[in-house]
Amino acid sequence: MVSAYSSGIFSICIAEVGESAGIVRKEILQEKLQRLFDKPAINAMKSERDEILRDVAGYADACMPFTPIEYPASSRKRLLEDLPARLN
Repeated sequence: MVSAYSSGIFSICIAEVGESAGIVRKEILQEKLQRLFDKPAINAMKSERDEILRDVAGYADACMPFTPIEYPASSRKRLLEDLPARLN
């Protein structure tokens, strides 16, 4: 377990564990935000920027916080901190 944990192999971390809709919501938002993150530059108009920030907030609500050891390499850090910082 420690080896998998240190290697970044985890289960789906969702805030609402009893419903499959929570998994779907988290995965859709993560995929959408990751596609944006993978772009070399994000040139968003205000309306697009507002939508991205709504998706970021939705993703924050849908996924669980990560422990300090996993946080630097987590999707949570990448999509909730690093992505908004790259918006123009």
